Amino acid sequence: MKTSLAIFFMLISFYTQILVAAPATVPLVKALSTSTPIKIDGKLDEPVWQQAQGYELSSLRPRKVPSKPQEKTVIYCAWDKDNFYVAAKCFDSDITATGDKDGMHHYKYGDVLELFLKPDNESWYWELYSTPADRKTTFFFPSKGRKGMLNKLEPVELRVASQSNGTLNNWRDKDSYWTTEMAINRQAIGINGYPFSPDKAWRILIARYNYSRYLPKVELSCYPALSKFSFHYLQGYAKIILVKPNNVLPNNIQKKLKIISFKAGNAADKVAEVGVDFNQPAQAQFEYGTTKKLGEFGGKEKSFKYLKHRMILRDLQPNKLYYYRVHGWDKAGNEVVSTSKTFKTAKLINPFSGKIPWVTDYDQALKLAQKEHKKVFMLFTGSDWCPYCIRFDKNIIHAAIVIDYLTKNFIMLLVDFPHYKKLSNEQQLNNKKLAKKYTMRGVPNIRILNDKGGQIAEIQYSIEPIKFLSALKKIQ
Repeated sequence: MKTSLAIFFMLISFYTQILVAAPATVPLVKALSTSTPIKIDGKLDEPVWQQAQGYELSSLRPRKVPSKPQEKTVIYCAWDKDNFYVAAKCFDSDITATGDKDGMHHYKYGDVLELFLKPDNESWYWELYSTPADRKTTFFFPSKGRKGMLNKLEPVELRVASQSNGTLNNWRDKDSYWTTEMAINRQAIGINGYPFSPDKAWRILIARYNYSRYLPKVELSCYPALSKFSFHYLQGYAKIILVKPNNVLPNNIQKKLKIISFKAGNAADKVAEVGVDFNQPAQAQFEYGTTKKLGEFGGKEKSFKYLKHRMILRDLQPNKLYYYRVHGWDKAGNEVVSTSKTFKTAKLINPFSGKIPWVTDYDQALKLAQKEHKKVFMLFTGSDWCPYCIRFDKNIIHAAIVIDYLTKNFIMLLVDFPHYKKLSNEQQLNNKKLAKKYTMRGVPNIRILNDKGGQIAEIQYSIEPIKFLSALKKIQ
């Protein structure tokens, strides 16, 4: 027994040493070399930003698995013979920065992007700010023990510029994002005999304070994710890799996101179908409006599963000319925006009011089927909002060869789920019951019933009258 216990404790001691000695994975930030100096204007339109790897900030909430903030930030790094560059795209519903001078503690006055740079084997480090209002601040700390003291050295050569897609310091509207660029002189930050160069180890943290009317509280985020609730947790900083001109980033640089084509398809009176094809899987969102300023947005596809997107724009005005364009985002947060095109909605129509004698009462339909010895053609539809339903009614059901066959052989039962047309509470409740009873799977959805309500068949929606008629005749 003693021998077994001795072996047990020896094994515990052995594995404990392994676990303690196991080094943590150090996150990396790769800065791409550029031979052309970057113009600091906040536009992020230089080729190097299209090629550099993007890093998305995580919430400053110490967890085992990093969490995403409500408003995303993507940062990029580059360098040349004179400067180290940082660029960022900060999604922001309420862009605010009230600090009006350089050298302020801008995180107390609104949105700010913070850059921390530290030599790997030294105690001193830099903290640099850029705001949406083109203001900057430089802090220098000889060590963490002197955190809070303003920089007593000559201010480092720092240039910043920002652009806002929205209005600065106007809480009444809703903004989109702001971008910023920072250029830091490499010689100026490489003090005390420790140059900022590819052969020297440096650490980096990029952080953001995000104030917004639309957030429950100020949102703090950073890259890399930290295990402590402090941007000054130096042990968690990433290692900077200054990629030399002849180096290649391994599998990091994606091809630039491009829009292959986009168009508006069928436009009804209040809805329109739109589509876009990208050269790689991307997020997509259509912007539209009745003037060239656009300003309204459809739903956003947030996944990165699709090259092709097909979407529906709803709540449109009948008989109106609309301008539209598409926004796309790759996984790094790079955005591409198309030119504008137009489509026109149809005049106000009253769907499903043609020659077909629709019945809307289920029990009545079964009674008529028994009396006339017919089957029941039950259609689940969204008559005033679903483009496919409207097209099906207009092009298929009311095609001459189809409508004649339907009216002779079926009792036509309409189960409608409109958005604009008002149904009685009783009718809405009955339609919901039918949808549950027959397990409705989207609209349009067609079921063929016998005169007792038993389902005989489910017919697939077709865009060709002849094929649809053929499917109907097979049931008979």
